[in-house]
Amino acid sequence: MTSLKSYLGFTLSGRNHGIPMEAVAELHFLPFLQPTEGNTGALLGYFNFRGETVPVLDLTHLLGLPGLPIHSEDVLLLFMSPSGGGLCGLVAQAVDGFIEFEPDDLKEPQVDPGAEDRPPFVFALGRKGEALYHLLDLEQLVAAARTQGPADRYDSLFLGLEADLESRLRLRSAEGLCLGVGSENLQHTCVEMRLGGETFAVPLAHIREVLPFPPLFPVPGAPPAILGLVNHRGEPLLVVDLRPLLNLPQTGLMPDSRLLVVEDGADSLGLYAEEAGEVVGVPPEQVHPHNSQAEHSVIRGEWLDRDRLLSMIDLEALLEHPDLKIRESEPS
Repeated sequence: MTSLKSYLGFTLSGRNHGIPMEAVAELHFLPFLQPTEGNTGALLGYFNFRGETVPVLDLTHLLGLPGLPIHSEDVLLLFMSPSGGGLCGLVAQAVDGFIEFEPDDLKEPQVDPGAEDRPPFVFALGRKGEALYHLLDLEQLVAAARTQGPADRYDSLFLGLEADLESRLRLRSAEGLCLGVGSENLQHTCVEMRLGGETFAVPLAHIREVLPFPPLFPVPGAPPAILGLVNHRGEPLLVVDLRPLLNLPQTGLMPDSRLLVVEDGADSLGLYAEEAGEVVGVPPEQVHPHNSQAEHSVIRGEWLDRDRLLSMIDLEALLEHPDLKIRESEPS
C-alpha cells in the first residue's frame, strides 16, 4: 500500500499551492461573482452553481498578498468543505495538474527559514523539481475565512474591469451560470491517461486519487479486463485494465504505471494507466461521437487536441459493461 497522497496543484500570485485531490469537485472558468452584504475580507463573492449558492474565497487576502485583477482565463476551483458545509471555491490563475508527495517529502512550515508568519492553513511545504508547493488544510482555510473582519471588497474588486470583459462575465451570470453548456466552461475537465500508445481522458469529477501502481492481488478466473485487487487505504479495490475493452495489446505492467481511483455514485474502482496525471480542459463543441464497432463501447466521445486524438472514457458504461458486471444496468 502506497503512502503517497495526491494533490491538485495551482498557481496564484506567483506561488504554487495544492489542495487534497479527494476534496476537488470541479473546475470552471471564473464566472461573474454576485455581491452580498456583509462580505468578509476573505470573500470574493458568491455564484449560483446548479441552484446552490457557493462562496468564493480570496486566498490572496488570507495570505496577506495584494488583490489581483479578474481575468476571463482565471479558473474557479470547487472543493467540498471538510466540515460538511457544502461547496466552496478558490480562484487560480492556472492549474498545474496532479502532484504527489510521500509524507517524508513534506516539511512543516515552521522549519522553513523565514516562514514564521505563514498562516496555519498552510500545513506543509513540498518540493517538486524547482517548484515549492504550499499545501493547504481546507478545514483551517474555511475557518480562517469565517473569522476575517467585515469589509465588502466587491466594488473594489470589479472596478477597472475592461468593458468587454465585464460584459462577458455579466452574460454568464444573466444566463444563470449554466456551466454545463457552452464553450467557456471547464465542467468536462479531464485527467489524461495513456494506454497502448493512445491517449484517453477520465472526467476529473470522478477521480479521487492518482497513485503509483501498488502491489496487485490477482483474482482467479477473472476476465482479462480485471487485473485483480489492490489494498487501498485498508479496503480492497477492484482494478480494471481497459486495454482488452479497447482492443489494445495487453502487455505487462509498465514500471512507472499509475492507478486512477475513480468513483461514480456508490461505486469505486481502480483504472490501470501506463501514464497519467495531466489535467486537460475539454471543449464540448469539439467532442464528436466515437465511431466504435464494439457492441458495448466504453468511449463517450473523442476530440483533437492539437495533433493528438483524445478519447473520453464513459465511466457509467464501464461500470455496466457485461464483461465486468460491476454494476447491473437498468432494463430499458
